[in-house]
Amino acid sequence: MAAHEEAAGGRGRGVRIILAALGVVAAVAVIIVILALRGNGDAAGVANATTAPSGSSSPIATSPAPAPMAEPEPAESIAPLPPPQPPEGSQEQPIAPEQEPVAPTETATGADGASVALVGTEALDVVAQLPGEVSGAGIKVTVEITNTTDAPMNMDYVAVNLYTGDERTPALPIQSADSGGFVGELAVGDSATASYVFLLAEDARGDVLIGVDYLPGAATVTFRGSLED
Repeated sequence: MAAHEEAAGGRGRGVRIILAALGVVAAVAVIIVILALRGNGDAAGVANATTAPSGSSSPIATSPAPAPMAEPEPAESIAPLPPPQPPEGSQEQPIAPEQEPVAPTETATGADGASVALVGTEALDVVAQLPGEVSGAGIKVTVEITNTTDAPMNMDYVAVNLYTGDERTPALPIQSADSGGFVGELAVGDSATASYVFLLAEDARGDVLIGVDYLPGAATVTFRGSLED
């Protein structure tokens, strides 16, 4: 009886061992199947991403659209600099300051004490001599400068100009045989004369201003009046 029970117990242990082994094998088989299915799925995903079925166009991979750039802020407008202002209390001065005019028949005294006079005016017909000059009615003005100062005077830089009307329209100077400016040095007590020719219509001689600039940096000596005969 005891031998029979022992044999039965041995068979029971053998069955349990076999069942346990079968359970292990089944678990391993399930794991293998899961891994296989997962691998096939990944391979299919890769294949679908890189190939397309025959007869269909493959999708073109596109980059995501760039984010719109922010518009730049408008630059601040720069106001122009204001024009320079003269110092407080200063007054605008003409480029060449002038003395108060005297009549053409009077003698003017310059800033250094020299005497300036118009000793002759003569109407004439001028003939152009240089490019840009114009022939026509003109006038010759003879200027006399007397050195009543205490030093010799340099006459090389004397300039004589003629203007007409309130608008001070400049008359065109003409180089001719009747004209010739001052030159050289004027000794103390001596006088010198020079003639200047301008193109000047007859109807423009009623209001004339003549400026004689003989001393650099000093106010111009001026004569204003009529040069009509």
